[in-house]
Amino acid sequence: MKNITWLLLFSSLAMNLRAAEGDTLSVKWQLYIDWYYKQNSNIKYSSNAPKFLYNYRVSGQPALNLGLANVELQKGRLQAKLGVMAGDYVEYNLPDENNYARLFYQANIGYQLSSKHNLWAEAGIFPAHIGAETAIGFDHHNLSRTMAADNSPYYETGARLYWKSHNGKYYINALVLNGWQTSQLKEKNPSLGFQFTWNPVNYFSFNYSNYFEKNKESNFRLQRVFHNFFITSRLSPTVDMIGGFDLGYDRYRFQNARWYTVYTTLKWSLFKTGAVGARMEYFNDPQNVIILNRNASEIMSSSFNIDKSMEEWGKLRFEVRWFNATRHAFEDKKSLFMYTLGFCARLGN
Repeated sequence: MKNITWLLLFSSLAMNLRAAEGDTLSVKWQLYIDWYYKQNSNIKYSSNAPKFLYNYRVSGQPALNLGLANVELQKGRLQAKLGVMAGDYVEYNLPDENNYARLFYQANIGYQLSSKHNLWAEAGIFPAHIGAETAIGFDHHNLSRTMAADNSPYYETGARLYWKSHNGKYYINALVLNGWQTSQLKEKNPSLGFQFTWNPVNYFSFNYSNYFEKNKESNFRLQRVFHNFFITSRLSPTVDMIGGFDLGYDRYRFQNARWYTVYTTLKWSLFKTGAVGARMEYFNDPQNVIILNRNASEIMSSSFNIDKSMEEWGKLRFEVRWFNATRHAFEDKKSLFMYTLGFCARLGN
């Protein structure tokens, strides 16, 4: 029943869009699908990918990773956003949510606090403020997500206050959240988050985000602290790069635990409708806070993909991805290859 609170709030405030007399109603909509077919080199993973991956998990048959219908309304200083979704992303990223909450990619309302400044207050379910990747992978350098993205929040529930400068160079986002990727209102101290983005020039940006969660039994002890850094850069007219670093601390099993990951992705636009992408990544979780497999505490990963664009609405992609662990993380093997053929398309205004 607690999840219904967000929908009631969303519905009531969305109706207030009618109250903004004299303002034009702006409607933005988007339809998105992401289909794929994947095979693994290890026969013991013939049906699913490793459990620390939450996208493109099914092997040996065509599958839908994400289907999304999204609409955004704005009238004057009021806005409302609603997105409904289905697919493997929902099944594996939201297993602890009830069936009702698993429908929503986002469901939030917002109010512009100042008519002269781009300062907004927003409440509901919204995409996470952490990381360079989202659930929608159309514009990502690679077909699949990094281990960093798959093992940090994709969505959040709570309230936030965000501001963007008129010249687009600065973005600040402060959040009060239910917790680490959950839409349920739980009986515990709220979590806090912060994000700062700096775009000094059109070919470079820097982003820092964090997350703080209090211990349930003490107001003076933090349960989880997480820091996310990434930069995006256009190295040349045809080469784009993203470099990221995540660092987390957790009070886990009565001890202080740490995990971190570092990665870089590249995209080469070789011709008007084609591109290739590459990625290198290292994930280290010695206390198995995030990856609950003691054999998967240290993993290297790399990938290579080829993309063929279809105008601006569709993209055909093929990716080869390799994992190598210091232990037998993949049943009886230390390494695993995954081969994925994908097609994604989006329509909207």
